[in-house]
Amino acid sequence: MSLSNKDIRLWEIINEENENIKNSNSFTSKLNHINTIIELKRKLDSNSSSLFSDVRRYLIYYIEAHEEKDLNYYKIQSIKVDEKLNLLNKKEQIAILKFFIRKLKNNGFEVEVDVYSNKLKWLNIVSGFSSNKIKGIFKSLLLCTSYNLITIVSSLILILIVYVLLLLPASNEGNVLYEVQYINFSDNFYINHVLNLLEYVFSLNDDIKISPIDWRGVILGIFGRVFLITIVINYLLKEIITKIKIE
Repeated sequence: MSLSNKDIRLWEIINEENENIKNSNSFTSKLNHINTIIELKRKLDSNSSSLFSDVRRYLIYYIEAHEEKDLNYYKIQSIKVDEKLNLLNKKEQIAILKFFIRKLKNNGFEVEVDVYSNKLKWLNIVSGFSSNKIKGIFKSLLLCTSYNLITIVSSLILILIVYVLLLLPASNEGNVLYEVQYINFSDNFYINHVLNLLEYVFSLNDDIKISPIDWRGVILGIFGRVFLITIVINYLLKEIITKIKIE
């Protein structure tokens, strides 16, 4: 495919800018040159290639330029970074954000690590739901529950509510799955029910017994225990500890 005169001239300038980057000893200068290259490539009539490698270089120079000038690190959250990320598709954004977060960590930009980690998590959530695959959707649901401290606590409260409701006595005996042996903590049945379940969950009292009535209760209990160990203990509680340490 032959290039137009406009594209030929743009590529000449792009090549000149790449040479300027090679010959420059200043990251601030390199940053300006790579920014020019990105803008020029966007103007190409025949350009169908990704800007991934150029945006990657831009982010490297962006961090190094801040180190070089000893700038206030909060300025790393410049809208310019997000503008460059938005030039890429979702898959490329996820890949480059992983790289960018590693660079931020290595250079001590702790606040920005948290900001862009949340952005990466959000992109993974969107990507998982849009994949229309069970694995991707499940992963997105997990990431939603651990997006921040509020969502983690809300998820734990929701899980507790579902647990309490499932073990409430059913009006129809055929729907009863468990027999709960209560200890009297309160005259109010519902408050007593919740307190007993909390005692049972945290193993504070061995006198509280919850026994399955039939095979349905057994199966549900197995799934519940697996969910408790894999999701609540091994995932959500670890996430909440991590968030508390960060925040």
